[in-house]
This record gives sequence, structure tokens and C-alpha cells, in this order.
Amino acid sequence: MKQHLSKILKSVLTAGLTYTIVIAAWDYYDGKEFQLSKFIFNTIFFGLIWYFRFKKIFIDKVESNDSGKNLDN
Repeated sequence: MKQHLSKILKSVLTAGLTYTIVIAAWDYYDGKEFQLSKFIFNTIFFGLIWYFRFKKIFIDKVESNDSGKNLDN
């Protein structure tokens, strides 16, 4: 399970930072100033959304693999 948690955290961090960098680049293109508080908020908010989504996907995948293994035994 720890391996799944590390995969989830890496995916969340990558997704959150990617989204936030794109939004910051868009703001820069529009001539707006960089706001660290907005950058941090977007990273955390978007990261949490993806955390719950990835967690559900990985748990469903693990449960389906476990139930398949029990049928074979």
C-alpha cells in the first residue's frame, strides 16, 4: 500500500504543479503580476482534487486485483 501512496502523491504533485505553472504562465502572458499566494492555493486545491480522484482509482484497482486473486485460489 505504501507503494500506491507514493504513486498517488507523485501524480498529485505533478498534476498540481503542472496546472499551477500553466495558470501562472497565462497570468504572465496577460500582464498580471505573479502572486505567490495564488500559486500555492492553486497547487494545493488542484492537488487535493486529484488526490481524492487518484486514491479512488488506485483503491478500486487494488480491490479488483485482490478479488481476482481470491477467485483463483
